[in-house]
Amino acid sequence: MINKEEGTAMSSISIIGTGHMARILGALAVEGGNAVEVIGRDPAKAAELAPALGRGGCCCGRPSGAGTPL
Repeated sequence: MINKEEGTAMSSISIIGTGHMARILGALAVEGGNAVEVIGRDPAKAAELAPALGRGGCCCGRPSGAGTPL
């Protein structure tokens, strides 16, 4: 979706996994103005990673389609 007034794109991105690559991609996505949902097998790891991404990050322990906003 493109915000024509500001000329920027805003997306909602789901990242499956809580490792190093998820941290890098998630941080870049949030920095770019996107909302990011982190999904992983271990809810504790997803909950730890989401706030590290900054504003726009949320977590969901297992794939369910709905994250928990932080």
